[in-house]
Amino acid sequence: MTHPRRPLAMLATSLLFASVVGQQAMAQTAATQGKADVPDAVSGTYELVFDNTATGELPYSVGEKVKIVIDGSSNSLCIKGERQLFDSRDSQTFFKAVNSFETTLSGQYRFTYTLQLENNGFKELFVYGGSTLSGNNFINNQGYLRGSRLSTSTDCSTLGVAAVLTLSADEQSALTLAEELYPTLLVNGSALGSYLGYTYRHYASTGVYVGFKDGKIYTMGGSFGPAIKEQGTAAAVLGALQTAKAKLVGASGQGFTLASATPATHNTTLTFTSGAGGVLEMSTTPKTCQLYFENAKGSNGQSYFFDIRYRPSDKAVLSAAVGSGSFLVNSGDNVASKLALDKAAGKAVFTQLAMFGKNSSALVVNGSFALPTTNIPAACAL
Repeated sequence: MTHPRRPLAMLATSLLFASVVGQQAMAQTAATQGKADVPDAVSGTYELVFDNTATGELPYSVGEKVKIVIDGSSNSLCIKGERQLFDSRDSQTFFKAVNSFETTLSGQYRFTYTLQLENNGFKELFVYGGSTLSGNNFINNQGYLRGSRLSTSTDCSTLGVAAVLTLSADEQSALTLAEELYPTLLVNGSALGSYLGYTYRHYASTGVYVGFKDGKIYTMGGSFGPAIKEQGTAAAVLGALQTAKAKLVGASGQGFTLASATPATHNTTLTFTSGAGGVLEMSTTPKTCQLYFENAKGSNGQSYFFDIRYRPSDKAVLSAAVGSGSFLVNSGDNVASKLALDKAAGKAVFTQLAMFGKNSSALVVNGSFALPTTNIPAACAL
């Protein structure tokens, strides 16, 4: 069994109103964009001097002083009035070297800057690029920006770049609600960043990006896949999230335990009352009911999700999965005898259900929690 799709990913699929032209352009961007990890040690404001040995169009005159800001927390570069996201060292298009990160400005002259490090500190910005005025697509070395750090400030406002990125009311409400409903998917988000006209938030632990542009919301990474995907207008996404929240109900479970775990750190007692309730939905291919519980809190400080799938005709349990971060285990052949849906009590009841995953991971689950009773598909009601 593969990792179950989270409710937000299913919501994203249902809200996909993609433009073919727009997605082709964004997919091209996504292909060259990777997760960067610019060290915080190089964050700050710098004064650099341009030097070159090349001819042709130059972004600066030789000897010109240039101020820049590097922000490791958002993996961004502020220069020439723009804030741009660095790509990872492994996904650069034109220049590859260890300890280097690349970004391209979106202005009239699409010069590209590669941040090069030395001993985990700033060495230089390597500058190269070509003009878009004549339609040429040539790339050539234009020189280097070298100098020293003036301060550790990452405030870009003195460079003509907005210090604080903001979202519209619907965008902010949608983002806040999504983080509330799906805390294990959208956890520890970065400060808002900007890239090629998108304002985005990155969730490093899950690899997910949530972007905003022209009143629409986009996703990329993690369970959403490598391509940038349009999810609809901010108002539509917010409405769908509000509907999803209406489906959530409180769940309870006394003495619910995870035991015999490998690794042992997942031996814990769970409480459901402090987390979001379950979402009960029905898929058509194949026709199954899916109960997804997103945020059960463990006494070990971790949050766990549960995914239970059963047949709508006779309510027979087909499979189950439990996970937390990179830890994921699935039910074996004994699921029918060890996991039951108690119709009278309205609960899913685990009786020493043994579950297994990759890399020898294992778990025994015991206990019960309440199933949703409102806003659920009629065929899935117990």
